[in-house]
Amino acid sequence: LENAPNECVVWPAGAVGTSQGALYLYFTAWGNCSDGWVRDPQGQGLAKFTDLANMEVERLPGYVLPPLSPKWTGPVSASFDTPCGAAHYVYLFGLDGTDVMLTRVADVDIEDSSKYRFWDGAGWVPNAEKSEPIMQIISGPSFFSVAYNDFLDRWIAIYSCGYASLVCMNHTINAGADPNRMSEGWTEGEVIYSCPAGATYPCKHAFQHPQLAHGRYIYITTAQHGEQAGPEGIPYNLQLRRLRLDWE
Repeated sequence: LENAPNECVVWPAGAVGTSQGALYLYFTAWGNCSDGWVRDPQGQGLAKFTDLANMEVERLPGYVLPPLSPKWTGPVSASFDTPCGAAHYVYLFGLDGTDVMLTRVADVDIEDSSKYRFWDGAGWVPNAEKSEPIMQIISGPSFFSVAYNDFLDRWIAIYSCGYASLVCMNHTINAGADPNRMSEGWTEGEVIYSCPAGATYPCKHAFQHPQLAHGRYIYITTAQHGEQAGPEGIPYNLQLRRLRLDWE
Protein backbone atom coordinates (compact mmCIF):
# COMPACT_ATOMS: atom_id res chain seq x y z
CA LEU A 1 0.00 0.00 0.00
CA GLU A 2 1.28 3.44 -0.84
CA ASN A 3 1.05 6.23 1.71
CA ALA A 4 -1.26 9.18 1.12
CA PRO A 5 0.35 12.65 1.33
CA ASN A 6 -0.80 13.05 4.95
CA GLU A 7 0.62 9.68 6.02
CA CYS A 8 4.08 8.43 6.97
CA VAL A 9 3.18 4.74 7.20
CA VAL A 10 0.21 2.36 6.99
CA TRP A 11 0.00 -0.79 9.11
CA PRO A 12 -2.20 -3.80 8.29
CA ALA A 13 -4.99 -4.41 10.79
CA GLY A 14 -6.29 -7.68 9.32
CA ALA A 15 -7.91 -9.16 6.23
CA VAL A 16 -11.48 -10.39 5.93
CA GLY A 17 -13.66 -12.03 3.31
CA THR A 18 -17.31 -11.29 2.56
CA SER A 19 -20.23 -13.54 1.71
CA GLN A 20 -19.94 -12.27 -1.89
CA GLY A 21 -16.42 -13.71 -2.19
CA ALA A 22 -14.51 -10.41 -2.02
CA LEU A 23 -11.42 -10.04 0.17
CA TYR A 24 -10.48 -6.81 1.93
CA LEU A 25 -7.57 -5.52 4.01
CA TYR A 26 -8.05 -3.04 6.86
CA PHE A 27 -5.10 -0.80 7.73
CA THR A 28 -4.23 1.95 10.20
CA ALA A 29 -2.71 5.13 8.75
CA TRP A 30 -0.30 7.25 10.80
CA GLY A 31 0.77 10.83 10.16
CA ASN A 32 3.96 11.20 12.24
CA CYS A 33 6.86 8.71 12.29
CA SER A 34 9.52 10.85 13.98
CA ASP A 35 11.98 9.42 16.51
CA GLY A 36 11.16 5.83 15.56
CA TRP A 37 7.58 6.03 16.90
CA VAL A 38 4.27 6.35 15.09
CA ARG A 39 1.88 9.10 16.17
CA ASP A 40 -1.14 11.05 14.92
CA PRO A 41 -3.48 8.32 13.65
CA GLN A 42 -5.23 9.49 10.50
CA GLY A 43 -7.94 6.84 10.37
CA GLN A 44 -8.72 3.24 9.55
CA GLY A 45 -8.56 2.57 5.83
CA LEU A 46 -9.72 -0.24 3.57
CA ALA A 47 -8.19 -1.85 0.49
CA LYS A 48 -9.68 -4.49 -1.80
CA PHE A 49 -7.68 -7.41 -3.16
CA THR A 50 -7.73 -7.31 -6.96
CA ASP A 51 -5.20 -10.08 -7.72
CA LEU A 52 -4.75 -12.73 -5.02
CA ALA A 53 -2.04 -14.58 -6.95
CA ASN A 54 0.20 -11.52 -6.80
CA MET A 55 -1.25 -10.09 -3.55
CA GLU A 56 -2.26 -6.86 -5.29
CA VAL A 57 -4.72 -4.53 -3.60
CA GLU A 58 -6.52 -1.35 -4.56
CA ARG A 59 -6.82 1.23 -1.83
CA LEU A 60 -10.28 2.76 -1.43
CA PRO A 61 -10.52 6.55 -1.07
CA GLY A 62 -10.58 8.06 2.42
CA TYR A 63 -11.08 6.14 5.65
CA VAL A 64 -13.94 3.95 6.83
CA LEU A 65 -13.35 4.55 10.55
CA PRO A 66 -12.33 7.78 12.33
CA PRO A 67 -8.81 8.66 13.55
CA LEU A 68 -9.86 8.64 17.21
CA SER A 69 -9.15 6.03 19.86
CA PRO A 70 -9.72 3.16 19.81
CA LYS A 71 -7.60 1.61 17.07
CA TRP A 72 -9.79 -0.87 15.19
CA THR A 73 -8.23 -4.23 14.31
CA GLY A 74 -8.82 -7.98 14.03
CA PRO A 75 -11.75 -8.09 11.56
CA VAL A 76 -14.00 -11.17 11.74
CA SER A 77 -16.61 -12.24 9.20
CA ALA A 78 -19.63 -13.89 10.84
CA SER A 79 -23.32 -14.50 10.22
CA PHE A 80 -26.43 -15.20 12.24
CA ASP A 81 -30.01 -16.19 11.44
CA THR A 82 -32.88 -13.70 11.27
CA PRO A 83 -36.55 -14.13 10.30
CA CYS A 84 -35.53 -12.86 6.85
CA GLY A 85 -32.58 -15.24 6.44
CA ALA A 86 -28.90 -15.16 7.29
CA ALA A 87 -27.34 -11.77 8.13
CA HIS A 88 -23.68 -11.43 7.16
CA TYR A 89 -21.53 -8.94 9.08
CA VAL A 90 -17.92 -7.92 9.54
CA TYR A 91 -16.91 -7.19 13.15
CA LEU A 92 -13.87 -5.21 14.29
CA PHE A 93 -12.40 -4.75 17.74
CA GLY A 94 -11.27 -1.39 19.03
CA LEU A 95 -8.27 -1.26 21.35
CA ASP A 96 -8.12 1.63 23.81
CA GLY A 97 -5.68 0.74 26.57
CA THR A 98 -7.20 -2.27 28.33
CA ASP A 99 -10.72 -1.55 27.02
CA VAL A 100 -12.00 -3.35 23.92
CA MET A 101 -14.84 -1.87 21.85
CA LEU A 102 -16.89 -3.49 19.09
CA THR A 103 -18.12 -2.25 15.72
CA ARG A 104 -19.84 -4.03 12.87
CA VAL A 105 -21.04 -3.47 9.33
CA ALA A 106 -23.13 -5.56 6.95
CA ASP A 107 -20.56 -7.07 4.61
CA VAL A 108 -22.39 -5.74 1.54
CA ASP A 109 -21.76 -2.23 2.97
CA ILE A 110 -18.13 -2.76 4.02
CA GLU A 111 -16.90 0.10 1.80
CA ASP A 112 -19.45 2.63 3.14
CA SER A 113 -18.17 4.44 6.25
CA SER A 114 -21.69 5.66 7.10
CA LYS A 115 -22.94 2.09 7.61
CA TYR A 116 -20.64 1.12 10.49
CA ARG A 117 -22.38 0.77 13.86
CA PHE A 118 -20.83 0.76 17.33
CA TRP A 119 -21.86 -1.13 20.47
CA ASP A 120 -22.83 1.33 23.22
CA GLY A 121 -23.63 -1.24 25.92
CA ALA A 122 -27.26 -1.64 24.92
CA GLY A 123 -27.41 -1.58 21.12
CA TRP A 124 -25.76 -0.53 17.86
CA VAL A 125 -25.40 3.21 17.29
CA PRO A 126 -23.84 5.27 14.44
CA ASN A 127 -21.49 7.31 16.67
CA ALA A 128 -18.06 5.87 17.49
CA GLU A 129 -17.77 8.30 20.43
CA LYS A 130 -20.58 6.42 22.22
CA SER A 131 -18.76 3.08 22.16
CA GLU A 132 -18.68 1.18 25.44
CA PRO A 133 -16.23 -1.63 26.24
CA ILE A 134 -17.30 -5.23 25.70
CA MET A 135 -14.35 -6.52 27.75
CA GLN A 136 -11.19 -5.59 29.62
CA ILE A 137 -7.91 -7.24 28.73
CA ILE A 138 -4.72 -7.69 30.75
CA SER A 139 -2.63 -5.16 28.87
CA GLY A 140 -2.96 -3.08 25.73
CA PRO A 141 -1.64 -5.05 22.72
CA SER A 142 -1.02 -3.68 19.25
CA PHE A 143 -2.92 -6.52 17.64
CA PHE A 144 -5.95 -8.58 18.56
CA SER A 145 -7.35 -11.84 17.21
CA VAL A 146 -10.88 -13.21 17.78
CA ALA A 147 -12.41 -16.45 16.48
CA TYR A 148 -15.07 -18.99 17.41
CA ASN A 149 -13.63 -22.15 18.97
CA ASP A 150 -15.56 -25.42 18.58
CA PHE A 151 -14.01 -27.12 21.62
CA LEU A 152 -14.96 -24.34 24.03
CA ASP A 153 -18.13 -23.45 22.12
CA ARG A 154 -17.14 -19.85 22.77
CA TRP A 155 -15.60 -16.92 20.93
CA ILE A 156 -12.02 -16.52 22.12
CA ALA A 157 -9.74 -13.48 21.97
CA ILE A 158 -5.97 -14.06 21.74
CA TYR A 159 -3.38 -11.31 22.23
CA SER A 160 0.12 -10.61 23.49
CA CYS A 161 0.41 -9.25 27.04
CA GLY A 162 3.03 -8.67 29.72
CA TYR A 163 5.14 -6.44 27.49
CA ALA A 164 4.95 -9.08 24.73
CA SER A 165 6.34 -11.83 26.97
CA LEU A 166 3.04 -13.70 27.44
CA VAL A 167 0.00 -14.83 25.45
CA CYS A 168 -3.38 -14.08 27.02
CA MET A 169 -6.96 -15.09 26.32
CA ASN A 170 -10.50 -13.93 27.09
CA HIS A 171 -13.62 -15.82 25.98
CA THR A 172 -17.32 -15.06 25.74
CA ILE A 173 -19.38 -15.96 28.79
CA ASN A 174 -22.32 -17.32 26.82
CA ALA A 175 -21.91 -20.39 24.64
CA GLY A 176 -22.62 -20.54 20.95
CA ALA A 177 -21.28 -19.53 17.56
CA ASP A 178 -23.79 -16.70 17.12
CA PRO A 179 -21.65 -13.51 16.88
CA ASN A 180 -24.19 -11.71 19.08
CA ARG A 181 -22.53 -13.57 21.97
CA MET A 182 -19.63 -11.11 21.56
CA SER A 183 -21.71 -8.23 22.94
CA GLU A 184 -23.14 -10.24 25.87
CA GLY A 185 -20.08 -10.38 28.12
CA TRP A 186 -16.56 -11.79 28.29
CA THR A 187 -14.44 -13.40 30.98
CA GLU A 188 -11.48 -11.66 32.54
CA GLY A 189 -8.17 -12.14 30.75
CA GLU A 190 -5.93 -15.05 31.69
CA VAL A 191 -2.38 -16.00 30.76
CA ILE A 192 -2.31 -19.16 28.64
CA TYR A 193 1.36 -19.22 27.60
CA SER A 194 4.66 -17.84 28.90
CA CYS A 195 7.06 -17.22 26.04
CA PRO A 196 10.68 -18.42 26.24
CA ALA A 197 13.20 -15.69 26.99
CA GLY A 198 15.86 -14.71 24.50
CA ALA A 199 14.58 -11.54 22.87
CA THR A 200 13.52 -8.14 24.10
CA TYR A 201 9.97 -8.94 23.03
CA PRO A 202 9.68 -12.72 22.73
CA CYS A 203 5.97 -12.91 21.82
CA LYS A 204 4.70 -9.87 19.91
CA HIS A 205 1.52 -9.82 17.83
CA ALA A 206 0.00 -13.12 18.99
CA PHE A 207 -2.52 -14.19 16.36
CA GLN A 208 -4.67 -17.32 16.21
CA HIS A 209 -5.38 -19.42 13.11
CA PRO A 210 -8.82 -20.99 13.63
CA GLN A 211 -8.64 -22.92 10.36
CA LEU A 212 -5.92 -25.10 11.98
CA ALA A 213 -7.63 -25.61 15.36
CA HIS A 214 -8.79 -29.11 16.28
CA GLY A 215 -10.06 -30.49 19.56
CA ARG A 216 -8.25 -28.90 22.49
CA TYR A 217 -5.49 -27.49 20.28
CA ILE A 218 -5.22 -24.00 18.85
CA TYR A 219 -2.44 -22.66 16.66
CA ILE A 220 -1.01 -19.17 17.00
CA THR A 221 1.80 -17.20 15.43
CA THR A 222 3.95 -14.79 17.42
CA ALA A 223 6.82 -12.51 16.46
CA GLN A 224 10.15 -12.68 18.32
CA HIS A 225 11.53 -9.18 18.25
CA GLY A 226 14.88 -7.85 19.50
CA GLU A 227 16.33 -4.39 19.74
CA GLN A 228 19.87 -4.94 18.43
CA ALA A 229 20.00 -4.05 14.74
CA GLY A 230 21.84 -6.49 12.50
CA PRO A 231 22.99 -6.07 8.89
CA GLU A 232 19.36 -6.23 7.71
CA GLY A 233 17.80 -4.23 10.52
CA ILE A 234 16.07 -5.28 13.72
CA PRO A 235 15.44 -9.07 13.96
CA TYR A 236 11.77 -9.98 13.61
CA ASN A 237 11.21 -13.73 13.57
CA LEU A 238 7.76 -15.26 13.08
CA GLN A 239 7.06 -18.46 15.02
CA LEU A 240 4.17 -20.95 14.94
CA ARG A 241 3.00 -22.42 18.24
CA ARG A 242 0.48 -25.10 19.17
CA LEU A 243 -1.31 -24.59 22.50
CA ARG A 244 -3.48 -27.08 24.39
CA LEU A 245 -6.62 -25.71 26.04
CA ASP A 246 -7.16 -27.32 29.44
CA TRP A 247 -10.68 -26.14 30.17
CA GLU A 248 -13.62 -28.03 31.63
